[in-house]
Amino acid sequence: MVWDGVLATDVPDDWEIRDLGDLIEILPPDVSGAVHLSIYRRDPDENVLEGTAARWVERVAAGRGVDLAQVEERQTEKFREAFASFRAPEQELPWWDVGVRVWDDRAVLFTFSRDESGTEAREQALAVFRELSPA
Repeated sequence: MVWDGVLATDVPDDWEIRDLGDLIEILPPDVSGAVHLSIYRRDPDENVLEGTAARWVERVAAGRGVDLAQVEERQTEKFREAFASFRAPEQELPWWDVGVRVWDDRAVLFTFSRDESGTEAREQALAVFRELSPA
């Protein structure tokens, strides 16, 4: 799947993709959860600072009432990335996987929220995140 000429990833054939304007929603056939991808443009002249991706993941968790002590971040040749999994008991879909990948000219926020039955779909959802790349 390529979205708006900006982002590419692999999505299982039987999953539904919805372009909601400011984000992409991807649903497994059993609708036990939902992947959401939000894409942000960055000024390519601004450096991607250490901690950028991790702080973003921490803010998403905090918005769901979860305090993540410290999120690990890694730097590759092409991007900076952070990822965390947590349970937010007050949410309708309490199990969350959140990832952020930041390139020089764009960033993407990935979330997969699910109920207890979404364990099988989780592996496929995480593959969507692992395969994210600029289009």
